Amino acid sequence: MGSSGQKCTATSRIIVTPGIRERFVDAFLTRVGGLTVGDPLTAGVDLGPLASKRQRDGFLGELARAGDAGQHAVLGGGTPVGDGWFVEPTVFLDPDPQSRLAQEEIFGPVTAIMPADDLDAAIGIANGVRYGLAAAVFTRDIGQALRFVRGIEAGLVHVNSETPGTEPQVPFGGMKDSSSHSREQGTAAVEFFTATKTVYLDVPPEPRAPGRPDE
Repeated sequence: MGSSGQKCTATSRIIVTPGIRERFVDAFLTRVGGLTVGDPLTAGVDLGPLASKRQRDGFLGELARAGDAGQHAVLGGGTPVGDGWFVEPTVFLDPDPQSRLAQEEIFGPVTAIMPADDLDAAIGIANGVRYGLAAAVFTRDIGQALRFVRGIEAGLVHVNSETPGTEPQVPFGGMKDSSSHSREQGTAAVEFFTATKTVYLDVPPEPRAPGRPDE
């Protein structure tokens, strides 16, 4: 919900395993339901407006399409009263992993909570999209964390930290359709802005001096 969801690394899907699902959903809805939308320069405000009318209309259009597909928000989904391109933080439960809501980047304050039986199933759902920029896993089990790191198809992987936010000294970039298949930032930025030319040079033998006897 940070930056009103207008980050390429924003978490738009949360995949939860059965052991924590009920507690997580209750806590998440309580937390998101308590967020304040308004002037971001005002103390106590959590979410500002979307970038433009076009952005807001596109966001609301995506929510309408989700509703037409039988997926309805359990929280938010409307436009708050007031001037500007404000939208409420929105949460969906259990959308079809193949639905547009779960497959596309909406760039607004919307999150879909999706169930998975175990870590392998969660990785399968997470990888089942054409994007692969950032992903995160939250666990106390280092073995599970390393399995996630190896299995997830994302260029940026976080363990027990949120997906938005990167350090400028490390490479930044994604996989699949979230990448130019190169990396920015850090030493990788030098390669990003470098065009490499490969030259093969065969040096001919030195010519013999006139009158020099053959050897």
